[in-house]
Amino acid sequence: MQINIISPNFKSLEKQLTLTFPDIIVILGDLQLESADIVFGLPKLDKLSELKHLKFVQLQSAGYDFLLRKENLGHIRFASASGAYNDSISEHMLTMNLNLFRHFNLHRDYQNKSIWQKWSQIKPVKLIKGCTVLIVGLGQIGGAYAKLIKQMGAHVIGLRRSNLAKPEYVDELYLSDKLESILPLADVVAISTPLDESTKHLFNQNMIDKMKDGSILINIGRGSIVDTEALADALESGKLSGAALDVTDPEPLPKEHRLWKIESAIITPHCAGGSGKTGIREATERIFLANVSKFLNGEKLINEVNLSVS
Repeated sequence: MQINIISPNFKSLEKQLTLTFPDIIVILGDLQLESADIVFGLPKLDKLSELKHLKFVQLQSAGYDFLLRKENLGHIRFASASGAYNDSISEHMLTMNLNLFRHFNLHRDYQNKSIWQKWSQIKPVKLIKGCTVLIVGLGQIGGAYAKLIKQMGAHVIGLRRSNLAKPEYVDELYLSDKLESILPLADVVAISTPLDESTKHLFNQNMIDKMKDGSILINIGRGSIVDTEALADALESGKLSGAALDVTDPEPLPKEHRLWKIESAIITPHCAGGSGKTGIREATERIFLANVSKFLNGEKLINEVNLSVS
């Protein structure tokens, strides 16, 4: 049996695999990929279906929407890295929330111009304490953000597709079909739902119009969940007081797009997952090591992906 670690930066994982599974050939990189039984990382998508020997792919990402559109992958089992990014992305969401409530982006603009401008006297500062936060997609990442925001005194409403067992860090929990009726109540709408046919352009002009006047939108899910032009219109008109986007549609956002120039928009380049000392690398490696054992024993994988669900 052969395992390929696509990224050459995971030498420590190579050592762990060799020690834990001494009978398995471990290759760092994509050499002899056609002979691989297991892959850590993602081979080129256009070549994936050609790897007939491949049986299991451990993704390094929490999302997997890019696989839903691919055919002839039925011979491969996939597992995501869901859970590895919870802390980093939820802290990014909280930072975005505070930034828009405190107008740090505007202060920075004036700092760059060497202007002492008290924006807090021009635009009211908002508190998280007492505000209503709607989390669209209360999964692991949305739940981690809910815990943070709840501790700061927010009223937290969660939406999910199934499982209405309410966690203690959520005040209200509903199925996703209640979105339209709850939107007008929320001061903050945070999107952390996966992308599929049911969520593509979920936040179109009609849905954004239903949002509370002066509310903010945070998106760390996928860019095409939000209609970019409708969002830009809402920001320019003042319907929304701000938006923080770690993902855009298209991505990357073209340099000439008007959204770059809207002062109430904060755009980060799909970096909420973080890097460095965020623990993501170690968490992903732990998931993979456990999944190799489960695969060898014929067990269900941690975060196993069902590509038939779209």
